[in-house]
Amino acid sequence: YALKNAKLLDSSEINIAIPKDYKGRQVINDITYSIKPKFIYKVGEVSYAQFALDKRDLQKTDSIIILIDMTISPYDLGVAKVSPEVKKLSKRKRKEYLKTNGFYELPEFDEIAVYGENKETDNLNLVSDIQGFVEKTISYQSFFGKDLGPKYALQNGKGDCTEYSDLMIALCRVNNLPARRVSGYTVKSESNDALSKIFKFGSHAWVEVYFEGMGWVPFDPTHSDDSRSTSFEHLQTKYVYYGYDENSKITDFWKYW
Repeated sequence: YALKNAKLLDSSEINIAIPKDYKGRQVINDITYSIKPKFIYKVGEVSYAQFALDKRDLQKTDSIIILIDMTISPYDLGVAKVSPEVKKLSKRKRKEYLKTNGFYELPEFDEIAVYGENKETDNLNLVSDIQGFVEKTISYQSFFGKDLGPKYALQNGKGDCTEYSDLMIALCRVNNLPARRVSGYTVKSESNDALSKIFKFGSHAWVEVYFEGMGWVPFDPTHSDDSRSTSFEHLQTKYVYYGYDENSKITDFWKYW
């Protein structure tokens, strides 16, 4: 994490989201910091490392380096069908992940365009139809600087990973399927697919949908759009989770004086 113009500051407080263990997906073996954090704290389900730097600290460094030794396990729909990580969803959480008002409210849309002629199908096929619609509807554009939401994505047909995820979540929730957005990043991929080249390393958003008997299952409508290595059924082993959010509330942030 580069500290831009750090030597001009008198002091700075920097808060960086860090990953944690997620059963079936990832295990954090060790985390090493180039500068010792003031403390580690949580906001909701997200852990942050806070760094408090005075003028002397800022004169000595122009970056904070965090080295994470972790084990990432393959987990996607294909794995979940065979060996699911089932965690019972409480009534309160179910209600939270079914909200369709506010940010996830959609305008009227053509249901046949989304679900085809026969909407009455099992939940897996329904989610597959939804992801396919999202991929056909949105053309990828570089990060806008803020999350513009599912309504924008549906009406304008363009967006980054946040809009891809937002639209898929909203359509799942309309169909009474609990869905949430995952915040994290992807590690380097060896794929030659065009989209994978864009996402060598960096912040990313994708989707988890809850199924009875399987629990939370991840899907990535952004990376499966025009990709041969990522699909509805299969995700590459490259995803690092650090939390869930409703419209970009999870982020690194800092204060300075």
